[in-house]
Amino acid sequence: MRKLTVNRFHLLDNIDSSNSFLDELGSLGCITWQQREHIIKYIHLRDRNEKLVDFLTRRSVADFHKFITVLDKEQPHLANVLVTDRGEISDAFVRVHCETVGRTFLSNCQQSQEITIAGLPDINSWD
Repeated sequence: MRKLTVNRFHLLDNIDSSNSFLDELGSLGCITWQQREHIIKYIHLRDRNEKLVDFLTRRSVADFHKFITVLDKEQPHLANVLVTDRGEISDAFVRVHCETVGRTFLSNCQQSQEITIAGLPDINSWD
């Protein structure tokens, strides 16, 4: 459920919570039919998505995996964010200069991994 929390704002802005998507979630038991009915009362997608994410954070891990299955089928670009840890935290790349090695690293990796980020100047050009 941490993945829902970490990626909350990205999901609120990007899930297409159409009636058919919510129907599929209800059919698989990711959300109850009562929750589905509550969600579709909202006109704006962001409001729908906020309620959906709220409901999902209170469901079981098994229901979260069902949600991922539906999302992967209907909106694979979002499922990819949740299953590959490419969420908001890992998208907030921070370049740090490692004084001892002199290479660019992701500051939030558990192990140091050299990376290249398009559009940023080469580390050798840093002062």
